Amino acid sequence: MNRLPFFLVLALLSACVTGPSAPAAKSAIPQSQAEEAAIASLVQQVESKKSDYRITNADLIRITVLGEEDMSREVRVSQNGTITYPLIGSVAVGGLSTSQAEAAIAAKLGDYLRGAQVTVFIKEYGNKKVFVFVFF
Repeated sequence: MNRLPFFLVLALLSACVTGPSAPAAKSAIPQSQAEEAAIASLVQQVESKKSDYRITNADLIRITVLGEEDMSREVRVSQNGTITYPLIGSVAVGGLSTSQAEAAIAAKLGDYLRGAQVTVFIKEYGNKKVFVFVFF
């Protein structure tokens, strides 16, 4: 007599556990696709923001010239938006995107190196102002 309520409770609990999981499995596929679409959208936004970034003063940039390891440097952009680089002197990179800065440096290096392939990587972002407002 004591075992009958136990088996009834066990049967009800097993029905509760197995019942909702079947419909949830069917809806997991569209939810998974929605999550993948959301992630893809966020990645696209990050990529577009990265390409929209303009070099500013106090940024630390890494310049690499393919095949010329002696020409690779880490330089900080001056307050007037220029960098000083060996052989070519001062180069204005402030306000340029990384691809535009690569082209400007490669063009100036063209007098010394044939077909210079330049890569610019922003290692540190400088002078980013953050405002914190506190209300009491």
